[in-house]
Amino acid sequence: MNDDHIVRPYNLELHPENFAAATGFDADHEWVIPSRNRGDIARAILYMVLIYEIDELYDRHIATLVHWAKLDSPSAWELAYNQWVYSRLGIRNPFIDTPENALQLLNNRDLLDSVEYQQ
Repeated sequence: MNDDHIVRPYNLELHPENFAAATGFDADHEWVIPSRNRGDIARAILYMVLIYEIDELYDRHIATLVHWAKLDSPSAWELAYNQWVYSRLGIRNPFIDTPENALQLLNNRDLLDSVEYQQ
């Protein structure tokens, strides 16, 4: 077994009729983020777009990510993890702390620059 097996299923022919449901792929064999995780993933990506200015990677998807973040409020686990990261690194994800206010940061560079991060 090599590292490739960790990243993707080894034998896709075992149960091809259940492939999409079992692995998160759609009918076109494209990976789909499960709906239960979309808000969590959206907040993580939006944070990276905000802090690391990598918006060119996600420009086409910002509206979708914002929509997912609004539909799925931060879970207790996300809130606890955000607090843990803050206690260790001194940084927070504003999309978890105050999602309703953090979305304004995406379109306001001056407001973003006024936010202090202890990195």
